[in-house]
Amino acid sequence: MAKVKKKFFRVSTLLVSLGLVFNCLSSSTTNAVPIDAEGNPELISATEVSELPTKLPKDKQELVSKRTKYSTRYLNRDGSYTEEVFKEPQFYLDKVDNKWKKIDNTLKKSGKKNKKFESAANDIIFSFSEESSPSDTEAVTDPDNIEQESGTNPNNTEQETSTGSDIIEQEPNTNTENTTTPVEQENTELPLQEEATDITTQTETDMAVSSDQEGTVETEAPDSSDQEIVITEPASPVQTEQGGSKGASESVKQTDSLVSVEENDNSVGFTPVGAEQVQGVVKDNQITYPNLFPATDARYTTNGDSLKEDLILHSFTNNIFSFELNLNGVTPNMENDGTISFKDLNGDTKWYFDKPFMDDANGKHSDDVRLELREDNGKTYVDVVADSAFLQEADTVYPVTIDPTISNSDVMRDTFISSTNPNTAYSSAAKMYTGKHSTYGTTRTLVQWYLPSLPNSAEISTATFKAYQSNTSATTNATIDLFRITDYWTGTGATWNNPPTIPASPYASVTSNVVGGYYTWDVSNLVKDWYSGARPNYGFLLKQQNESTTTYRSFSSVNDTANLPVLTINYNIDPIGIGPNWFTTEDGVNPTNGNLVKQQMDFDLVRTYNSKQSSIAGIFGYGWLVNAEMHLERNVAGPVALMDEDGTRHYFGQDGGYVAPDGIYADLVKNADDTYMLTAKDGTVIDFTTDGKLSKITETTGNTKSYAYGPNGKLSTINDAARGITTFEYGTNGYVSKVTDPENRSFNYSYDASKNLRTVTDANGNVTAFEYDSAHNMTKITDPNNTVRTIDYVSEQVTKYFTTFTTGGVVDTNTSNYSYDAANMMTSVTDDEGNRTDYHYNADKIIDNVTQVSADDHVPPTPVTNLRASASGATGITLAWDAATDNVAVSGYEIYQDGTLVGSSMEPTWSASDLTPGYSYEFSVVALDAAGNRSTETSVTASTLSYKNPVYEYDASNRLIRITYDTGAVYEYSYDNNGNLLKVTKTN
Repeated sequence: MAKVKKKFFRVSTLLVSLGLVFNCLSSSTTNAVPIDAEGNPELISATEVSELPTKLPKDKQELVSKRTKYSTRYLNRDGSYTEEVFKEPQFYLDKVDNKWKKIDNTLKKSGKKNKKFESAANDIIFSFSEESSPSDTEAVTDPDNIEQESGTNPNNTEQETSTGSDIIEQEPNTNTENTTTPVEQENTELPLQEEATDITTQTETDMAVSSDQEGTVETEAPDSSDQEIVITEPASPVQTEQGGSKGASESVKQTDSLVSVEENDNSVGFTPVGAEQVQGVVKDNQITYPNLFPATDARYTTNGDSLKEDLILHSFTNNIFSFELNLNGVTPNMENDGTISFKDLNGDTKWYFDKPFMDDANGKHSDDVRLELREDNGKTYVDVVADSAFLQEADTVYPVTIDPTISNSDVMRDTFISSTNPNTAYSSAAKMYTGKHSTYGTTRTLVQWYLPSLPNSAEISTATFKAYQSNTSATTNATIDLFRITDYWTGTGATWNNPPTIPASPYASVTSNVVGGYYTWDVSNLVKDWYSGARPNYGFLLKQQNESTTTYRSFSSVNDTANLPVLTINYNIDPIGIGPNWFTTEDGVNPTNGNLVKQQMDFDLVRTYNSKQSSIAGIFGYGWLVNAEMHLERNVAGPVALMDEDGTRHYFGQDGGYVAPDGIYADLVKNADDTYMLTAKDGTVIDFTTDGKLSKITETTGNTKSYAYGPNGKLSTINDAARGITTFEYGTNGYVSKVTDPENRSFNYSYDASKNLRTVTDANGNVTAFEYDSAHNMTKITDPNNTVRTIDYVSEQVTKYFTTFTTGGVVDTNTSNYSYDAANMMTSVTDDEGNRTDYHYNADKIIDNVTQVSADDHVPPTPVTNLRASASGATGITLAWDAATDNVAVSGYEIYQDGTLVGSSMEPTWSASDLTPGYSYEFSVVALDAAGNRSTETSVTASTLSYKNPVYEYDASNRLIRITYDTGAVYEYSYDNNGNLLKVTKTN
């Protein structure tokens, strides 16, 4: 909420602003997967794993390559992952090196001949002229609406002029809770404060630093961070049909535009009509043209993929502001709902203007503002027309804010609804509200998200939604309920009189009085339901329990420049099935999680058993899935999960369409009839029914396989156009009892009372038998050769695998024992002769190292040499040594501090932290090999630095800015405008 100094209520200053928010509509397209020789889709491809560390990090580590436009991924110290999802774009894909970079909204000289200012780092180019050019076109006015001489205000007797940059002021931002801001550290170590501060570093040094508007507040005004333009009656509206409008789509150079936005081959430039020649003033991500129009400033602010324009009118001179449009690759269209869309040559909307509204300083509201397109001498103009009567009424208090917005396709959205203005949509506001507000009446907040794709077989553990609360007048606790929204809504359509529906009871509640900090709601189960398809993702509604007397709360929205809402999703990788990234031993056990995977071929059908999915029953009983059961776990609104032929679940995220996860090279589209189509880049197409079942596979040769289902919804036939029909028969228990192929050969199946697949009899009469425990875990397999395999489990992990077979009348047994060390991401498999194989894996559960250990290895590694230690500040010591050697291989090192084991390392280095300043420690290092042999100790003594009598200095927001020690060392701390620590510099 912007606030205004009282002095501006005593002078004839009118603040009118036009928030032009340009948001990119990007359609995400992914490559497709190949189809194997049998026509069955291979849906998994090996993914890049080089960024993952060989051991877990001490603090969470950002995986830069996993960024998307709206999200980033962290690897946590326990091996789990955290996905942070934002509502405003945070990253862009650099076309030069194809890497994700942090968006930097700061305006800098472009270095081009036109000497324009551009945003420092983004894939959308926002360009601003150094100075405006005097216009040779007169401004549009309506003489009947001008009752005073130019430059006078009808409701005030004195007038004060301002450049605009000092009119609107905001509270200083004291937020320090943002773990996605990188920290740049110079020179030497970072000394600890008396109270530890959690600092998350990133691998990238470029950083976006946004600046809040300066100033203090005494009287609260309606939100002005999205403010817009003032106008009178336009001339010559563009004639259109059915809400469309005629516009220029031919190529126009943007060098003559005062402001332009460009993405790929599409651009829109704005040239103000009736403008003066003035110099632009740049500050961070904002440029201001003072007195661009008579007594009117123009201010532009870049934020991610959005651009805001504020026109600040210091006196009522006109109620029409006109801009000539310079268009390249897009055509403006006047829509029936009062918005203007900009569509590319394919008819896709790139940007659009929302229908505007206006509020005066006391919250007096009017929806009597409109946008109009017109043509004049072959040029296209957009006019914003405000009700001049409202602007001149005696009870109108200046400044007045007119709020149209240019935004994207309105998939990512947040807004609030107001009982005072029940037909107004506030999707472009910088703040969202709950509770009783003096201007807006009873208010409630609505939020919806894009949900990103997650890695294959991700298991969500927890999820939280965080919204930043900035109302400083709140002095008592307030309980805010979070409701699940149950139907579709849009940011421009949701109003008090047209709200989305919610259940009677809230999903979660938070009671707090935090100011300058985040409210946090636990939304774990709801997010799980969104990804599983159990519930559609229509977002949240926030409602204050006491909407009559408790002070309202204000939250930063997507249109704010700082402290954006954040959705955090925590998950683990639990590999299911078989694929390039999932390794299984010869026993069929995945050593990273102990999942037993067994596959069998029945003609062209591939049956796969996963012990980790033993609680799920397919048409062949518990734990079994056949490739013909590949399906989509569809969602009316939200991510879509693809269950492939071996049970692996792949999450397609949202981004206006569907975004494939890593390793899935296919394009998923929802058709107009609610069916789905998965397309490979080689042309193979997989169709799914409205309920997500496999419908048809069309191969590149033109051959098709069609899947039909009976009245009970179960698969009945597969019609292969090249081979014929395969039929499925079911027993009274509801499971497949017989499959007959086009050559009339049959497989027969039987089940036990617990609905487990008991026997499979092939076309030659060979029988394979299975046994299970009470949890449907497969415990025994007997094949037609009477080879028996027995499996033991502990905590859903295979621990022993016995194979008994007969050779020449002699019975023999092979045994594999599985030992899991999750802390060190390693599993050891030992056979009955004592030979051991160690499987080391990364956090994605991908095997990255395999070591064979012979049973007769009793030779220890050599001791480490050249062990050295150095103090890393007052509380840390870093150890390094020359690597030991071994007759097989060194598997790692153990580190002891004063005789106590304090850590382990795979590399010849280790760091100790949280030590006592000025204290001496003895450290010892022991080398180990895979057989468990240990070297003798090598020791060293080291001391931490002795900093004494530190002097701490803080700024007005109580942030540490300097520490001075009696040794002369001085450390200075700098922050961004969100309150996040940016840099620590040793200055002496």
